[in-house]
Amino acid sequence: MTRTIDHGSFSSGRNEPGMLYLCLLRACSKNKDLCAGTRLHAEILQNGLFEKNLDITRSLLSMYAKCHEFRKAEALLYELAHRDVFSWNVVIGGYVQCGRSNDALKLFNQMRLEDCPPDKVTFTSILKACSTLRDLSMGEKIHDYVARRGLVSKDIILATTLLNMYVNCGVLRKAQKVLDELPSRDSFCWTTIIKGYIGIGQYEYALKCFKQMRDEDISPDTVTFTCVLKACASIGALDKGKEIHQEVVSLGMLGKDVLLDNALVDMYVKCLALDKAREILESTSTRSITAWISVIEGYFKNYEYESVISCFEQMIDSGICPNELVYIFVLKACGSIGAYEKGEKFHENIKGKHFLRNNLVINTSIIDMYSKCAAFTKAREVLEKQCDWDVVSWNALITGYAKHQKGDDVLSCYREMQVKGLVPDEVTYCCILKACSILCDLNRGQQVYDEVVRKGFLKDNSVLITSIIDMYVKCGELTKAQQVLKDHPTHNVIAWNALLSGYIQHGLGEDTICCYEEMLQKGLVADDVTFTCLLKACSIVGDVTKGKQIHEVISNKTKLSNNFVLFSTLVDMYVKCGELGIAWQVVKENGVSCVILWNVLITGYALQGQAQTSMSCFEHMQASGFCPNAATFSSLLNACSHAGLVDEGQNYFVSMVTCFGILPHLDHCACMIDLFGRAGNFEEAVAFTELVPSSNISAIWFAILGACKKWGSLTIARWAFHHAVQAHDTDIGVYICMGNVYASAENWEDLSYS
Repeated sequence: MTRTIDHGSFSSGRNEPGMLYLCLLRACSKNKDLCAGTRLHAEILQNGLFEKNLDITRSLLSMYAKCHEFRKAEALLYELAHRDVFSWNVVIGGYVQCGRSNDALKLFNQMRLEDCPPDKVTFTSILKACSTLRDLSMGEKIHDYVARRGLVSKDIILATTLLNMYVNCGVLRKAQKVLDELPSRDSFCWTTIIKGYIGIGQYEYALKCFKQMRDEDISPDTVTFTCVLKACASIGALDKGKEIHQEVVSLGMLGKDVLLDNALVDMYVKCLALDKAREILESTSTRSITAWISVIEGYFKNYEYESVISCFEQMIDSGICPNELVYIFVLKACGSIGAYEKGEKFHENIKGKHFLRNNLVINTSIIDMYSKCAAFTKAREVLEKQCDWDVVSWNALITGYAKHQKGDDVLSCYREMQVKGLVPDEVTYCCILKACSILCDLNRGQQVYDEVVRKGFLKDNSVLITSIIDMYVKCGELTKAQQVLKDHPTHNVIAWNALLSGYIQHGLGEDTICCYEEMLQKGLVADDVTFTCLLKACSIVGDVTKGKQIHEVISNKTKLSNNFVLFSTLVDMYVKCGELGIAWQVVKENGVSCVILWNVLITGYALQGQAQTSMSCFEHMQASGFCPNAATFSSLLNACSHAGLVDEGQNYFVSMVTCFGILPHLDHCACMIDLFGRAGNFEEAVAFTELVPSSNISAIWFAILGACKKWGSLTIARWAFHHAVQAHDTDIGVYICMGNVYASAENWEDLSYS
């Protein structure tokens, strides 16, 4: 191009020099070649073609606008003797395209001052500017102007731009009105309004618009499907998402557009259909790192840590290079399940990535992983090699020590932090308080409490308040724990649950119930942990009426079968309060069944002296497909012992060993000895003592002495007493039991002999 200009070929003798200039100016515009365009401008002026050829003038304006040389474009515009609407549109459109919307509006105002009537192209550009600036006022004025002239219904591009302006300004009501008034609507119009509803969180409306669009037989494009899948993901509309998936497949779009594929994967992830998301990911060729991250994050948030690791390994095998975020997820997953070898392998992989080697966030995640896997030597190695220390890295190590109940190491690490001049934060203090709980170090815990109060950390910090309450509870200072809640009121139910749990741990059922009443007065809403504590409190005090009230509240708030701990605690409460019929009914109504619940019922009937019902319950348990465990047989043998069912007890014991392969525990032997002892079969009872390890034998002698008291067998009692004293001579209970045997036999003379 430059060579042609230099040779002056345009003025030589060609018949159509203007046409050649037009072609070259368009080339300059396309390539954004401002230098060549400026030289062409000079030649055009030299050849006197500027004002003579309107097409050349317009092309010059367009070239400067496309090259973003607006100073020259405006200067050239004002040089024109006659500035028509096309000339104005070129510069205004250029401003809009390069994001200079304010300049576009200024030029538009100047155009109006010069009485140049704008056309639909002008309005389209200005509406785009209003959309970018969120200038609703100007946008509405333009809308009013074009509507009065009937331009909206005549031009789909203008109408769509108007629609988009209202969407960007968040005025969906007017955007919908524009759409409804259009004589014909295309995919772009519908997609614009769908995007708008998604942008303001009205996902149901977005899906309604999509349905209306399909009812009008308008075919969605990849952008439409991407938007609709986002709406499904946001409200967990899995069934609708599956419908969209099928439509995408039937139209042959799957695997053709990376954004659509990513949206499909993300929809399944957000709807918790994680395996389906992974299936889509594996079946498409457009596997981007975004889709991999979506699936890995989904598994992580759903606590499926093994799937996080396997998905990560599959990602690497697929040739995708993980970024920082992916490594953070997989390292946290390894730490959460103690996958030390995998974590170490991934650490080695990171060492080979230069861009991650000195990454503080990654290094902290590695320290956290090793700490949670109890590989503290490795964690310290990473920490000490780190170029920059910060409190977060040290917290990762301290948190690991706290998790593994290493209270002394937590405090030692804290002292190191102080020596290095690091200032502890709330996480650090939570770990120190947990260490004090582990060590039952009330004095240090009190010091930490005073320190966080002095630093002002307790203001609106429910996590730290909960840690302090838990520390006092573990140290047995329930009054001080209660005082913390009074001094630092919080509406966080977790802090209150910590106190409730403390009362339960110390067997204070009445205090638990009173604390709950106080919670309600303060407007707190109980959660499943709260209700679990309350039911345990009812069990402790035997208050079945209160237990029934709590049961009713729970039934109105949650589905019991979704929380096994809460459900089993409810059943246990009814059992311990003697309401076995209700306990059995609760199990049947909720359709939840497991060995633990069956054991609770069997034990309950045994404790109530209903041995036959207990055994019947055992038969139901097996018929339901559940295999009994050691605890089941402990309850059965106990029931037989108290009912004097010697043959049944023997049969259960033999069945336990031969049919279910359960080796006898101390409880089983004690029950059998008690069973034989209560029946007066002392030879069999004594024979069972040989099955019990010497370290656990003392409990057995008590069982035999108890049986001897019932049957007045002094010979066996003396033999058991002799062995009991040898096993545990400091236990005064042995002497009391022997004294009771003599008293029962009214043999006071031999009492002094023993």
